[in-house]
Amino acid sequence: MAAAKLIGWGARVLYLGPAFGLTPHRNATAVLAVGLDAPLEVADDPADRATDYRAARSVLILPNSLHHLRIERGRMAFLYVDPLGRDLKALIARMTNVTPRALCSADASPGSARPCSFRK
Repeated sequence: MAAAKLIGWGARVLYLGPAFGLTPHRNATAVLAVGLDAPLEVADDPADRATDYRAARSVLILPNSLHHLRIERGRMAFLYVDPLGRDLKALIARMTNVTPRALCSADASPGSARPCSFRK
């Protein structure tokens, strides 16, 4: 696997590389997470250890939202954006499939998965 890369410009940072394998947590920024080689899994209720996970190719995690991603294999892209900037508004406008906790797509087949977005 290629070395991880971190690229910053303006109020954005892009990480390309393997997943971090983190426990449920919150970020101060918004994060667009994309499975580059395979879908990722998003916890329906990250505070519940017995929660269900839904497959998605991408997820938009809003600032200060408790979340947990499960990534079995492959490279990831994490785009961190300013929580008060126009990038976040543009990303939110492109998310699909509203659920009580997230805007999400269960269709994670390669080439057809749509983005999803965590809500607080």
